[in-house]
Amino acid sequence: MTASTQTRRATAQDAKTLAVLAEKTFRDTYTRFNTPENMQAHCETSFGEPIQRAEIEDPGRESWVVELDGRRVAFAQLILDRPCPSVTDASGIEILRFYVDAVLN
Repeated sequence: MTASTQTRRATAQDAKTLAVLAEKTFRDTYTRFNTPENMQAHCETSFGEPIQRAEIEDPGRESWVVELDGRRVAFAQLILDRPCPSVTDASGIEILRFYVDAVLN
């Protein structure tokens, strides 16, 4: 059976699921490098449904979701029109986050 993959812009309805996915993937990657207190402090200020909703609704950002068989397994957030000293064009785009769930079962 072939898996069905879809990439789409995130909506406010994705905020709760993305908050969980963002924190999970961040913890999976960085827990071993940090103290529990530092991890908790970062997660409280960087993730959570209200924070994700605000980021999704921010006109200066784009949030994208990847779904595998209807399950959100990855997301990316871009900051638009970010000046970049090494790029001579008038504007640039920063990849703020690109998170992929390591456990896709």
